[in-house]
Amino acid sequence: MKYFVTKEWEGPGPVVDFIFHVNGEKVKYYLYDEYMEEIAYLFLKYNKNYFVAGVSDYTMEDLIGMLKYTYSKPLGNEEPIMREWRYILKDILSQDPNARLDFEGV
Repeated sequence: MKYFVTKEWEGPGPVVDFIFHVNGEKVKYYLYDEYMEEIAYLFLKYNKNYFVAGVSDYTMEDLIGMLKYTYSKPLGNEEPIMREWRYILKDILSQDPNARLDFEGV
């Protein structure tokens, strides 16, 4: 993957943390905050309390909604990032259909 990474970020720059709860385990992804700005609208759509510097959570229903959205809407400049996000969501939901996400901002 080019945008999302699975190893703890060592810099430079701030990142956001995506912590999935999958079958009782935590699966973490990290994304540089500048990339997050391009797809933030998706997270705000499913959680009105979303703030890039805050903490927000997403249910399994939210994750499924995000996945459907990435297939149903034309993607602009954010398409490469959204493609990776789609891949992650499909993988996570295939492992645990009841997965949830904790988002931790910069």
